[in-house]
Amino acid sequence: MPLLKPNHNRAKTAIIMVGVVALASFAELISECMQLNLLQVTRYGVILNNEVATENDSRQALFSNIKTVCYCLSAFTFLAWFRRAYNNLGQLTEYLSYREYWTIFSWFVPFMNLVRPYKIMKELFWETGDVLERHDMSCSVRLKFSLVGWWWAVWISDATVAWVMGKLIRRGELTYEHLILISQLSIAGSILSIILSLVTILLIRNMALAENALYLIAEQKERQEVLESPV
Repeated sequence: MPLLKPNHNRAKTAIIMVGVVALASFAELISECMQLNLLQVTRYGVILNNEVATENDSRQALFSNIKTVCYCLSAFTFLAWFRRAYNNLGQLTEYLSYREYWTIFSWFVPFMNLVRPYKIMKELFWETGDVLERHDMSCSVRLKFSLVGWWWAVWISDATVAWVMGKLIRRGELTYEHLILISQLSIAGSILSIILSLVTILLIRNMALAENALYLIAEQKERQEVLESPV
């Protein structure tokens, strides 16, 4: 039985789905800019007919639903890759700080989800780098540790904007200033989502390259165990 489970297809699928989220976020960004323009026009006295308003609402709802579906699918594929990558690393190192199920559950526990996913990803990168260095393969694959910090910083920023937007929407105010502020925050959120998607793609690709080297290390370890096993 192979020491490491294959993770290449999971990484590839996660990259594709995160890319789809970036495209959906870009489409939503354009729609939100159009909505902001309508709000600013009506604020200064231009009267829009019901057809234009209905078309705007329908377009916004459509792009929002598309992005939500894409986001859920990308989250599933990302977590599947993340869990397998962390589990595989555990087969090549003596100690990891967390059980592999925390790669999934830590995202859903309040307050814990502000720190632990980042710690697990950071450990994944650092311990992988340590394994590569011990086997003299650190030169063949250069892990970009700074990606982890950027990834989490953008994630927290995106989540913060979404939280503020939710608070404002629940107030139910219908003034132009309030609606314009929500629209501006929505635009900021879409921009952050695009940046987050791009950084996440770079992060997965970088770790996937390192995983290819880990498979070679695992094969060497398996051959050594076979040679050392009693006949």
